[in-house]
Amino acid sequence: TSNPSPRYIGVVSDAFVGGTHVDSGIGSGRYGCLKATVAAILLDREARSHVVDADPGHGSAREPFVKVLSVLRSQEIAPVFEDEIRTGMGRVGQEFFAAPSVFGFYLPNHVPAGPLEQARLVSPENELAIAPTLFATQNGLSALVRGGLDDNGFGAGQREMQGRLSFDPSGGAGAPDAAMVSTIIDRLDMTLTDGRLTAESKATITTAVTGNWPTGSDDEARAAVVKIVRELLLVAPEFHSSNMRVAEAGS
Repeated sequence: TSNPSPRYIGVVSDAFVGGTHVDSGIGSGRYGCLKATVAAILLDREARSHVVDADPGHGSAREPFVKVLSVLRSQEIAPVFEDEIRTGMGRVGQEFFAAPSVFGFYLPNHVPAGPLEQARLVSPENELAIAPTLFATQNGLSALVRGGLDDNGFGAGQREMQGRLSFDPSGGAGAPDAAMVSTIIDRLDMTLTDGRLTAESKATITTAVTGNWPTGSDDEARAAVVKIVRELLLVAPEFHSSNMRVAEAGS
């Protein structure tokens, strides 16, 4: 979360200073023990409870680097080359091992104008949410879904195929139907948005697919449906933050 509670900060601070995470007993007991500090961060109830996901002040915006890597990992990128995947991330505002300073890509106290500022919340990751990086990230993800990983707008500057997304959420063979679309949405919801996709978002994606069924053979149509659902889910609000989407009254 970008806005941890004072209690959470205190637990992590105590683990760093005392060298032990009290709840788990993890740590060396020495000042500055990172093992204890990491345990305090990851094992705290504020990091693990799903209840706080519904709190508008909890969670964080997902930075471009995390968005792209989450897709590559969860959708099982299959590399063309055996040794590595070569691609850049310059256009999305974050490049591998190229932070502009030792403090990272954004300031920890960044406050975007608008509702977050009015609520007195910080959102460090949103310092990267400017038009060039937003468009580059989304266009790159769309190209990744449609054709695989090469340059894809991520800034590698090399039009050489690096890999394709190999995860198949369709659940089997045959022509796509409404039941298969529901299965695909549910599986991509679990892998891309941690099960946080709202009923409204699911209905919007379903309507977009079933209102204009892809043509071709069963395999071609099924692959096309997977691409459509995947691409639409990547523009859903739930993909771009780590907490639940809560609609405002009257919206």
